Amino acid sequence: MLGFFVLLMIILLIIMLSVVIYCKKKLKIVLSAIIILITLYGVMLTIDMVRVYSLRKPIFVLETNKRSGVKANEVPFQGLGYKVNIEYLEDGNIASITMYMFNRVIACVTT
Repeated sequence: MLGFFVLLMIILLIIMLSVVIYCKKKLKIVLSAIIILITLYGVMLTIDMVRVYSLRKPIFVLETNKRSGVKANEVPFQGLGYKVNIEYLEDGNIASITMYMFNRVIACVTT
């Protein structure tokens, strides 16, 4: 999965260079801003996925108050376009972390 994001970053870099070389000034600015935002989103998602795989709480998420359909020892978090559920053990350690995007599991780690 991380290889996919590295490949995406390389493709975005190539597109950025072609925009700088071949486009007019206003179009350069608009396309450059869009490409930079997509790149930042990819980096944020990659950082959170690496943290999930190492059983640590993701950085770019906020705890949500919606607890419907969740276990008592599970805490839901919301990121930009993805959800993270962290299940805790009785002693407070992390038991499992599951990361969802488009209601599909993209990363899951269990102790």
